[in-house]
Amino acid sequence: MALAKLPACIVTQFVSQPIAMPSINMRELRDTRRLKAWLRAGKTIELRERQDVVAGMVPAQRPARPERWPDFGHRRQKIFGQTSRIRS
Repeated sequence: MALAKLPACIVTQFVSQPIAMPSINMRELRDTRRLKAWLRAGKTIELRERQDVVAGMVPAQRPARPERWPDFGHRRQKIFGQTSRIRS
């Protein structure tokens, strides 16, 4: 159904409704496939008891890959050559 064909009152109601995060109640908590799929997709989930939010599930942050450091020994060798000029 195209938005242009709908009456204005329905269009404003359709557009103004906020997009809620996925929620699951205590009974539906057994459905782990759907729960894991949401968490893998990076969505935060509300755990509800009736209409009250009891808890929120946040997907675990994946550890960031460690930053790769430059090879300082190779840089020193490139700048100063093979000989080391360390003064004692």
